Amino acid sequence: MKFKVNEVFHSIQGEGARIGRPCLFIRLTGCPLRCAYCDTEYA
Repeated sequence: MKFKVNEVFHSIQGEGARIGRPCLFIRLTGCPLRCAYCDTEYA
């Protein structure tokens, strides 16, 4: 399985069990579903 990577960035985890801890986020792109609740234009 292959994924298109849009962005990779470091930040502080803002929710869940690891809240407040440093985290590496990998933002993907190319989702064809276009769900009504999705707030990401470039998905």
